Amino acid sequence: MRRLWAEGSVDYRSERYRLEGATVEPKPDPPVPVYLGGASDEAFRLAADFADVLLLWGDATPALAARLEAARAHARRAGRPLAYGLRCHVVVRETEAEAWAAAERLVSRIDPAVRRQFLEASKNVDSVGQRRQVELSSGPSLVVEPNLWAGVGLARTGVGVAIVGDPAQVEAKLRAYLALGFSTFILSGYPHWEECRRFGELVLPRFRGRRAGVELGAPEGVAPVT
Repeated sequence: MRRLWAEGSVDYRSERYRLEGATVEPKPDPPVPVYLGGASDEAFRLAADFADVLLLWGDATPALAARLEAARAHARRAGRPLAYGLRCHVVVRETEAEAWAAAERLVSRIDPAVRRQFLEASKNVDSVGQRRQVELSSGPSLVVEPNLWAGVGLARTGVGVAIVGDPAQVEAKLRAYLALGFSTFILSGYPHWEECRRFGELVLPRFRGRRAGVELGAPEGVAPVT
């Protein structure tokens, strides 16, 4: 893929792909950043060798710090720069009480039978990240740490962790992740449009004018992704 972005014509043959005289035009300038997600050691190795950004799912801060350190060790081995991104949900309201009430409403009508089927199906998953998300949503408390909630994982696969709180608390959580070493964030919420609007109105202005383009932008040297 990187050769296609840089060379006029590419011949390539592997176990899975065969290209003869392949071209891509127009070529991206600067190159499109490659994002790779995973929580296993193999994912960290692949990201260090080939990606621009390693994406991790939300988790308790000590767990994220440990994964970052493991990934950085692979990046040092590969001798390549590697940025780090975090994927999680956000439930933000004007007050913390309203945010937690909204979070609880999201999962208040989950059918117990559906939840049991979900857990049974997850036993056959070999994804390190998915197993961890199921573990977080199956513990004695869905509150992983202050303002971090695993309730979304009751109802869906993939990332099941959400930042929950008022605008100042959500900002503080994101800034703590920035300090930890994350520079890219993929955030979502339910319903999508309504939560996007709330985040844009309540949280995003807190980052404008404070080096937001550096803190929340794309890794240096690659094109930003909106």
